Amino acid sequence: GSRFAERSVQHVAKIDAPGEVLVEATCFAIERLPKEPYVGLLIASGRPDLFVMGATSAQARASGRLILDRLPLDSAAVFEAGTDLDEVVEILLRTIASFMMDEVFPMRTKKELRAFVRRWMWPALHRRASAPA
Repeated sequence: GSRFAERSVQHVAKIDAPGEVLVEATCFAIERLPKEPYVGLLIASGRPDLFVMGATSAQARASGRLILDRLPLDSAAVFEAGTDLDEVVEILLRTIASFMMDEVFPMRTKKELRAFVRRWMWPALHRRASAPA
C-alpha cells in the first residue's frame, strides 16, 4: 500500500539518472515485495499465483502510478511524447509479477538483477534520455 510506495520513493530519492531510477525502483519492488506481510505469506504458502492474479488490478495500477508519479524523474525527458504512463506502470507491474512466480526466486544476485533489468527494460521504456551506466 502507501507505506510500500513511500519506501520505494525514498529508496531512489538520491539517484540522479532517470533510467537508473526506474531500474532501481523495479528491482526494489522485486526484492522487497516478497518480504511484505501479505505478499510474503502468499509466496511462503506456495501461492504466488494469488499475488500475480491481482498484480494488474485497478488498485495495483493506482499504487504503481502513485509510485511512478512520485519518483524523482522528469517523465517528459524520459518518455517519448504521448507515452501512456498507465501502460508504463502496467509493464512494470507485469515484470515484477513474473519474478514473483519464479520458483527459484531470487534467481539473480542484486547486481545481476539490476544488470538484467537495465539491459532489457530500460531500452524498451525510454527513447530520449541517455541510458544508465
